[in-house]
Amino acid sequence: MKLKWSDLEPHEQNALIAEHVFGRTIYRHNTWGRWLLYHETKPGLTEAIPDYTHNWNEAWTVLQAIAARFNEQAKIMDEVFYDFRHLLLNDSGDEIWTATELLLDMAKWTPETLCIAALRASGLEIEE
Repeated sequence: MKLKWSDLEPHEQNALIAEHVFGRTIYRHNTWGRWLLYHETKPGLTEAIPDYTHNWNEAWTVLQAIAARFNEQAKIMDEVFYDFRHLLLNDSGDEIWTATELLLDMAKWTPETLCIAALRASGLEIEE
């Protein structure tokens, strides 16, 4: 199933990140105009879903979650990490980038582009 990103409300976009990148469970009832996350350490409680798609601080946690999938010691990356890297950098996986090229490409990133790449790398079909 392909999801049309522009048809999703911001709380739906953020819920997809919480579910598919962080493995969180969503409380899908309209509570003050938004959905909530079930609290990880306090059963029965909920908390706000972070605004991953518009807030750089929250989007950075998405990047960190994907980066954590790379095993530094073994130099092994799982498929999600590899796909995420490929989607953000538009590389074939065996290219060597200069620092200048990398920084110029990173300057184009937004919280939303990080989130879309993370969802695609996690196996969701996202149409912008």
